[in-house]
Formats: sequence, structure tokens, C-alpha cells
Amino acid sequence: MAIVLCSEFPGLVDRRTLQAETPLMVATERGDLDSMELLLEAGANPDISGANRETPLYRACEMGRESAVALLLDGGADPNHRCQRGWTALHEAAARNFASIVRLLLTAGARLESRNAYGLTPFFVAAQCGKPDTLCVLYSAVDIDTQANDGATALYEACKNEHVETVAVLLRIGADTNKVTKDMLLPLHISAAKGNIRLLQLLLLLTSRSCVRKSGISPVYLAAENGHAEALRLLDRAERYEDGRATALFAAVYGGYMDCVDILLSAGADPNLDPVSPLLVAVKVGTVHLVKTLIEAGADLTASLPNNPCPFLVVLRLALQRLDILKVLLDSGCEATACFQCKFGSGPHPIRPSTAFCSRLRLGLSFGFQPWEGNRPLQVLLGYPRR
Repeated sequence: MAIVLCSEFPGLVDRRTLQAETPLMVATERGDLDSMELLLEAGANPDISGANRETPLYRACEMGRESAVALLLDGGADPNHRCQRGWTALHEAAARNFASIVRLLLTAGARLESRNAYGLTPFFVAAQCGKPDTLCVLYSAVDIDTQANDGATALYEACKNEHVETVAVLLRIGADTNKVTKDMLLPLHISAAKGNIRLLQLLLLLTSRSCVRKSGISPVYLAAENGHAEALRLLDRAERYEDGRATALFAAVYGGYMDCVDILLSAGADPNLDPVSPLLVAVKVGTVHLVKTLIEAGADLTASLPNNPCPFLVVLRLALQRLDILKVLLDSGCEATACFQCKFGSGPHPIRPSTAFCSRLRLGLSFGFQPWEGNRPLQVLLGYPRR
């Protein structure tokens, strides 16, 4: 019947349905190889795409139908046709780890350097999706350190998605661990933020310390910020956050991660390095135990906010709503005398600040926090909600 229809009504061979599908597309989706062969012999165009600019070849790759892919390629299908997202059939096969289909496409002339709408090559997509078999097929003919639009490499994306086996393959074939993204992040940084011990073990010895320093971001800080105690132990010791905003200890205190605080202090972290003292944050959002721990580690009880002179101690002002913490501070030697002294004495006092001034104060503008404007330490102390 199909032979008769094709011979008697050749115009129907490429006629589309209401869903913009040709008979060849329908036969491909059903895996009907006989009908596909018949349609191709009758002159069906294999590159007519559907609503999303997906061709029968793309759909065959998506469904993992190797025989259908071979038939379409023999019938003249374009292996480099792009769908609406900029993906080619090779992107789709790589994302789904169909290594044998990838080989067929490469033999037919599929371009390895093709990039989708986000600047990702098929090799990058395979790494991002955690498909080591496909990586082994593709790596010999590609730049394994190619970067996407945001500067991420295939290795970075594999670490971000915690594909440990894929990362091991990438390192084995020579992926560069020292390429940074546009945000100055290395694969080691994202692995620390994820707290993935296996990834950190793979990356630590291969990542340049000078590259970490140049990035301005400490992996220890990211591990502490996300509460990954085991990752902190592996990273061994606290490091100063190079851009001067905050140490790893500050991140751990802000997150309320007591185990991370203990590890950092045991490793020798200094509680008095940050522009905004971790003790002030602990008093504002922490617990009594956290405050006691920081005081025992030598936190400065007289710490103040940058460029914000105050007639009495900031730490006491922050503790006024927490009598249990206030008692700990006073018992620890915090001098409260200044709270009962006024430099104006019985003379005239200055006018209260305007509402507009207070609003600016909450944004940190009146304290001269640039380029700290909008950073979390100030937001915490001025009452912004925690994320």
C-alpha cells in the first residue's frame, strides 16, 4: 500500500501534519525502518524540520535508534542541522551518551566545534551531563578546555554537577584545572562549595595555589559558607578571603555552622580579621554557645562597625534583645561603663537623623562601605532577612 501511495501521489511524501511532521518524521519516531527506507527511496527530504526545527535525524538521535540514524545519513540527512536551541544531532547524541551514534555522526561529517545557543560544544555537553563514554570518543579531536559563554570549561561543569567519574576521565585526558570562569571561579571552588570530598581529592594536587590566590576567592570560604565540615577538614586550614570582604570563619558564623567554626578555630583562624567582626554577627543571629566559642578564641569584645563610631560598645547594643547573650558578654569582661556616659553631658544633643538618612544607613551608604555596598555582613547587622 505504501509503495502504491508513494508512486501514485508523490506530492504526499513530504506533506506535513498539523503538528508540522512529515511521514518520514512519523516513521522515525515509530522506529519503522521499512517505511523510512521506502520514503527515502521515493524522494522524501530528510532535512524538513518540525515545529522546534528538529529533523528526523535529530529525533532518531534523541531516541537512540542507531539503525534509523544510519539510514537517514545514507539518505542524505544533514548532520549539522540546528534545532531551535542551536543543538545539532551530535549535541543530542552526546548528551544521551549514545557513543555508537556519535561515531556514525562524526563519520558523516558532524562538526565537533558546533556550539548551541549557550556556546556549548558536544564535548562540553557530554561533560555537563556526565557521559564519560562519549567523552572518550570525542576528546581526541577537540579542545578539551574550550569555554562556554560564561567562561566555564567542561571540567568546571562536570564538577558543578558532581559527575565524579566524568571528572576523573577529563583529568586523565589532560583537562586544565586552572582555567577560571568569568566569576573567577576554578573547578576547585565549585567542588568546595558543593562539599564533594571525592572531587576535592581529585583536584587539590592539580590546582595551582597561585591561581587560587589570583582568583581572590578561597575554597575554604566557600566550604564554610555552605556548612561542609568534611570539606573543611580536607582543605586543612583557614585562608584569608583575598578580596578583603570576609574570612571563612565569618561565613561559618553567618551560616550558624558550629562544627565548621570549631574546625576553623582549631586550625588557627583569627576571629578578628574581618571588617565586620564574626562576634557581632554571632551576637545578632547566633547562639550563646557560638558567642562563647568566639570569645574563648580571642574575639575582640570592643569590635565596632567600620566608619561607625559609637558612644558605647556595638556588641552590647546588638545584645539588648538577648539577655542570655548580654550576660555572657558582661561575664566575659565586656566593659559596660561607656553605656552610661554621654559626651554631650547635660548640654544640647544633636537632632535625630531624618528618615531618609536612616534608610540610607540601612543600605550601608552612610558608613562608607563602598565597594561593600549590599554585602551580607552589613545587611545582617542592620536587620536584613537572612537568605
